Order: sequence, then structure tokens, then C-alpha cells
Amino acid sequence: MIQDWLARVLQKPELTYIPLNFEERTDRLPQLLHDVIARLRIDGRTRAPISKAAAIDGDLRRKQGYTVAMAVKESCLLLVTTFSILHEDVSVWTLNMLLPNVARLRVKWMVS
Repeated sequence: MIQDWLARVLQKPELTYIPLNFEERTDRLPQLLHDVIARLRIDGRTRAPISKAAAIDGDLRRKQGYTVAMAVKESCLLLVTTFSILHEDVSVWTLNMLLPNVARLRVKWMVS
């Protein structure tokens, strides 16, 4: 997933004009993904805690020279990557299981 996301990021000149190596671009993704998974496991009626990993990521990107628009673009690419991977494996999902979780993922991602 990280490789797929990075390939998408590297195709966007507005994100690559700040030179970052592989680790600088990707080292916080495992924790961000862990937080997303944890949020998906929370009962739909329970308010999810704010992601500390997302806050750290935002601070790090700001220090690296990212604008808010760049950070949003990068996070949208992670969402696109997630949906693309789900789409590739859609045959193993049932719609009753997949659709509510995708909707929750989108909403929770947007408010993080």
C-alpha cells in the first residue's frame, strides 16, 4: 500500500518539488494506517479520538515546507490508494460488510 501511495505522490510535481527521501515521505504512514484501522473498529455511534499520528504528520509536513493544500493532496492520494486496493480485492468482500466501512472511512478521514 505504501509503495502504491508513493508512486501516486511521485507523479505529482506539486508534491515532489520539496525533495524528500523514501523514509521522509513514508515513515509515518504505518502509524497513520494503524490509526485508520483502529477508527474503523470503533462502534459507529462512538466518537473516534483525534489521531495523534495525523497531528504529528501535519506538523512534520509543515516543517518540511508543505502547504495545507499539499498536505490535503497527499492525504487524498492515500484515500485514493486505499479505495483502489479495496477495489482490486472487491471479490472477497460482501457489500453488507464493505459499504458501511468505506463510508465510515471516508467520513473519519475527512474529519481527521
